[in-house]
Amino acid sequence: MFLEKCLETFEWFRRFHSGNLVFPNPVERPKKQNDIDAEWTVTVESDMSFTLSALVLLQVLAAASNPPARTSSNEEKVYTARDGTRFKVETVLENLVIPWSVVFDDAGDLYFTERPGRLQVLRKGAKAPLLIAALDEVRPQGEGGLMGLALHPEFEKNGYIYVSYTCRDRRGPANKVVRYRLKGSALADRKEIITNIPGSVVHNGCRIKFGPDGKLYITTGDAADREIAQDLGSLGGKILRVNDDGSIPSDNPDPSSPIYTFGMRNPQGLAWHPDSGVLFETEHGPSGFDGPGGGDEVNIIEPGKNYGWPIIHHREKKQGLESPFLEYTPAVAPASACF
Repeated sequence: MFLEKCLETFEWFRRFHSGNLVFPNPVERPKKQNDIDAEWTVTVESDMSFTLSALVLLQVLAAASNPPARTSSNEEKVYTARDGTRFKVETVLENLVIPWSVVFDDAGDLYFTERPGRLQVLRKGAKAPLLIAALDEVRPQGEGGLMGLALHPEFEKNGYIYVSYTCRDRRGPANKVVRYRLKGSALADRKEIITNIPGSVVHNGCRIKFGPDGKLYITTGDAADREIAQDLGSLGGKILRVNDDGSIPSDNPDPSSPIYTFGMRNPQGLAWHPDSGVLFETEHGPSGFDGPGGGDEVNIIEPGKNYGWPIIHHREKKQGLESPFLEYTPAVAPASACF
């Protein structure tokens, strides 16, 4: 059921891309695993940050023990939606501990984070991943830990690699974004890009991606404190936008602030439409303790807009606040997004 919900979510993105906005029926397994009509490369992540893989990505095997990661036998499974679209899923690595973010470089090498604090790379054609670093500052608690990962648009030239993670400061849990330079298979030239992002055992956001404009976009959660999403003095419950060195772009809504949008609960998906360049965001809705269950969102992001949390949620509307483009109840946990 979990995989079916994940594939259903990404089927909605595929339908938007094709111009069909009708809600699809639930995904169901095919009776025969052959005659694949189409193959879609899909990255899917859950609210618990369990990453599933499609074609050349990762499958989580969360176990109490932590044996070395290894490549799998490449056993394939095929799933289908009612409209006939087939999804082929192939296991690439096993025995990982909560892999959270995956990115490829131009050479086809696969970089990924594990929430306990490990950054690894699977070189193209390799049989096992190479550990780049185990980051001592990471504090994995609840949903927190080493999460976001992004390569600089000119990574092949400058070697810049960005990570976002939960740590501790004098006030308690916090999140930050740090840039390193990859030299060989080791990290060097550490630089803090942005700090003082509220942290918690839940709702940390921490998706980081470079946009088509070359700016770094960072999602931040409300850290289980609903009110900070509306507080422009806090970096929590926002989408942030900074230059590659952490400075603030002059064309931000407020040129003195990294805040790009606000009023978010726990945004963890960012994707730019490949033709229009429109930015889409996915966001986890309330979990019962902070509002009625469900209410997961897909939003179309515009700079300076207020996306409403916690004043409005689900399909509620209020003047001056942005309601979601799509809303899902019951929840589907749309923790990532891609086109």
